[in-house]
Amino acid sequence: MRSVPGHPPVFRPSPHGPSRQRRPRIEFLTYLPILWGLPRTGSLIDLDVVRDSPENLSDALNSGHIDIGPISRMEFLGHADEPVMLPDIAIGCDGPVMSRLLVSPVPSVELDGAPSSTGRTAVYPARLLLSDFLGVDPR
Repeated sequence: MRSVPGHPPVFRPSPHGPSRQRRPRIEFLTYLPILWGLPRTGSLIDLDVVRDSPENLSDALNSGHIDIGPISRMEFLGHADEPVMLPDIAIGCDGPVMSRLLVSPVPSVELDGAPSSTGRTAVYPARLLLSDFLGVDPR
């Protein structure tokens, strides 16, 4: 996914015709500005909205089942050869991210299973933290 300066974004053709894009709906607070803004622009008339978890929506975008959508930086880096990144739009923050918690029902020395998440954004940093600081290798 790369942004091509001076060129319009390119998307996969939609089976619903050239004017209808399939886009995701994510039920996360960070996505709220987009959910709030799209209906007010009238853009939803030309969109088919797909609801799912960020992880499943990333897979759907990468496989061509949806045409446009937010994906994590890790997904972007892992699939940088196919879709085009839209310039000047992102879900991000100005300063430290304080919305991630690492919780477990067992002590950290007993961790040996897979992390649970609806999106991959939290899983990759958790793996790094667990591996580097606790010597745990989650699957």
